Amino acid sequence: KPAPAPKPAPKVEEAPPPPGVLELIDPMEVNRMFVRSERLNSEAVVEFVRALCTVSLEELRSDRPRVFGLTKIVEIAHFNMSRIRLVWTRIWAVLADYFVTVGCHPNLQIAMYAVDSLRQLAMKFLERDELASYTFQNDFLKPFVVVMRQSPSVEIRELIIRCVSQMVLARVANIKSGWKSMFMVFTTAATDSQRSIVALAFETIEKIVREYFSHITETEVATFTDCVNCLIAFTNAHFNMDISLNAIAFLRFCALKLAEGAIGQLALPEAPEPVNGAAAAASEDPETTSMYFWFPLLAGLSELTFDSRPPIRKSALEVLFDILKDHGALFSASFWARVFDSVLFPIFDHVRAADA
Repeated sequence: KPAPAPKPAPKVEEAPPPPGVLELIDPMEVNRMFVRSERLNSEAVVEFVRALCTVSLEELRSDRPRVFGLTKIVEIAHFNMSRIRLVWTRIWAVLADYFVTVGCHPNLQIAMYAVDSLRQLAMKFLERDELASYTFQNDFLKPFVVVMRQSPSVEIRELIIRCVSQMVLARVANIKSGWKSMFMVFTTAATDSQRSIVALAFETIEKIVREYFSHITETEVATFTDCVNCLIAFTNAHFNMDISLNAIAFLRFCALKLAEGAIGQLALPEAPEPVNGAAAAASEDPETTSMYFWFPLLAGLSELTFDSRPPIRKSALEVLFDILKDHGALFSASFWARVFDSVLFPIFDHVRAADA
């Protein structure tokens, strides 16, 4: 079912300016200054955005915060989004820090206003196609990840999940490098202390895996490991046994797709980061390139066999050995050695220790 649309950001009561100030300012001239910001050269527009962010933060720190600067920042971002990527990247480097700061504002209304504004900008940004090997989408969506990790507000974290879910449903065909940040948001949600946030995030992950799996690897196949690690995070959700079991079932599905070659031409990322033992499987040997993608999945299932919940241990063990039995013929001898050392032997060591 479609994810519920994010609730509209609440209105923020603004403090009036000092007496006599408005009479000295022509509103049309002020508005024209922001509209014409797209005519500024690359250096000037970056400085203009930086100055406006500084003024806006001062507004928001006052006893009676005002969102005039915040609304104008959103407008400027819209007006200048069509600039060349190099300039836009510099603009967004300033705006990203700004939105993280405001998204974590102690005033809930202001924080929600900022997150909703960020959602509007992201929806517009995702209308544009992204070329292969570029990461502009990932950079654009990172503020959602940071706020999701740092905000103490349940309402803000839930709003972020709803915003990202809406982006997936509305812009799935255009999402490329943005998948990485999206999976980071959902992975963070999987460890949330609120049951409702975990369940809400898994609803979208379930839809992504069932209906949009081909989209997540069509540009950057390394996103497959982000998906796997996200599912592994949900297997550890102790609030809901069904979520954990379904996540394990989706890991089986991922293994099947990987074995079928359904995630495209596999190639190691230029600088892979160690994730659940993935780096241990990586090698310069072309024969082991595809094994980089198997290792996070196998290692994650191996760790689940130590879970305190018997149904999870049983399901993880069953899926792990089914994968090895059904797809083990794809593994090289050297990779099988790694599987025994890092995946299977720890299971037997744990059993022996428990029986001792």
